[in-house]
Amino acid sequence: NQFAFPKSFVTIPFNHIELPSGESYFRMSMRRDRNPKIHLHADMCDWITYWMTDDMENTNFTWKIAENTTDEDRIHKVDIEYAGTEHVFTIVQKAWNTIIEFRDPVVRDVCVEAFDLDGDGLLSAYELSQVSNDCIDYLDFSGKEIKSFDEFRFFAPVVWINTPVFSGTGIESIRFPGHM
Repeated sequence: NQFAFPKSFVTIPFNHIELPSGESYFRMSMRRDRNPKIHLHADMCDWITYWMTDDMENTNFTWKIAENTTDEDRIHKVDIEYAGTEHVFTIVQKAWNTIIEFRDPVVRDVCVEAFDLDGDGLLSAYELSQVSNDCIDYLDFSGKEIKSFDEFRFFAPVVWINTPVFSGTGIESIRFPGHM
């Protein structure tokens, strides 16, 4: 068995999207009859691109965020007009060297043991962006007392996990990659 999860589908209103340092994609679907429009600010950098497609009911915006190889978080505001109302949301992309703070110490210890590339006992946004589906099999929380794994959202390349990873954990909160 596997959990599979799609890239994000978000609804308006929202105001903040936080992404890892690696290349990321997310998608917004809005009803066509509400006439959605996107306005990128004039100071738009080359690190954000989007494209639009329509289906029978929705206008779909797919966003591509280029890898952040700088030492600074990148931030950009986007205006959306939807159903005659303007909304602003902020895209924040972590710097490649941002250290990820884990709420659950057991989750932190298991992840550091599996994915600490530089041996410093910490995990950076860059290290987590390098974890693939092949590597995720090294995680095993089975039978461990864990409550939260919201930091899983920083494992951007992962699109499925085997269900035994969380067997018997009592996990209460997890945020999958691509979900706000």
